[in-house]
Amino acid sequence: MDFRHGTILRWIAWFLLGLSAAAGQDGGKLTGAVGGDITFPASVKTSGSLEYRDKAICQVLKGDSEVYIEDFRERLQWNRQTGLFTIRELRINDTGPYTVKDSIGQNNSLFHLTVYNQVSKPQVRAAAPCWVECSVENGRDVSLSWYRGEERLNQTSSPDLSRVLSLVLVSDSNTSYSCVVENPVSRESVNMPDTCRTIGDPKPDGVEGRLWVSTVVAVSCSVFIIVFVLLVVYLKRKTPAHTQQGSDLSDRQQPQEEEVQYAEVTVVSKRSDQCNLSELGPGLEEKQDLTTVYDKLQLHRYAPPSPDPSNEDENIE
Repeated sequence: MDFRHGTILRWIAWFLLGLSAAAGQDGGKLTGAVGGDITFPASVKTSGSLEYRDKAICQVLKGDSEVYIEDFRERLQWNRQTGLFTIRELRINDTGPYTVKDSIGQNNSLFHLTVYNQVSKPQVRAAAPCWVECSVENGRDVSLSWYRGEERLNQTSSPDLSRVLSLVLVSDSNTSYSCVVENPVSRESVNMPDTCRTIGDPKPDGVEGRLWVSTVVAVSCSVFIIVFVLLVVYLKRKTPAHTQQGSDLSDRQQPQEEEVQYAEVTVVSKRSDQCNLSELGPGLEEKQDLTTVYDKLQLHRYAPPSPDPSNEDENIE
């Protein structure tokens, strides 16, 4: 009974070992960067193959190798001495499962390769004193973190590769910080010393200085426009009144022309009668302020005087 039990256990062990050899040993996970190289840590000394997604891309037979897939023809190499396969100039689409099969040793090793892009350098924006934002283009397994010295303060990541990763830091005065972006194959960082400044800093520089200058310019322009508009309105309201007052003043300063009236002169013979204005014409009796009298020139009036002495006293007013 014990013999049969031991035989059954032995057969089960051999069956499981056969399944493990057929399925292949898990060689682990490998990572590579775009443009870099990757070497699979499983050798094929004499005969065997390298498969990608269960399809042979290279065959080794009696110490010679041949690449079947055109995409790998110039990039895949087999080292005759070490028996290792190496893929050069990695691409993103090289990501996937690879199996190294050794026909002599009956060993199959399964590897999971992931190819990553190099991370971009993070961008830092200081939008206000003691308030800093760090952002970077997202990618596979990319994480963004803020560090204070060796201490990680916060971290963010996203499976949505189309979005931009961003992380805000509220800093303390006189403390140095660094923004770090990384993935399994690369790392980039930006140091931010003295990120916290007071609003009254007399010599702002960097992003905060530009924001301060922009604010001052905007306020100054607004004040200038308001003052200019008020001045124009004031002048428009005041100009008609000055014009009207000036016109009235000019009218008052201009001397009024005296009225001139004309009438025919009647020549009288006696000087005493020359003050009787009624004889000059109707309505002139009341014109006591008449000072100048004009007469129509008639030739017969200027005829040679008669020798009668009584005519010497005749005058024309």
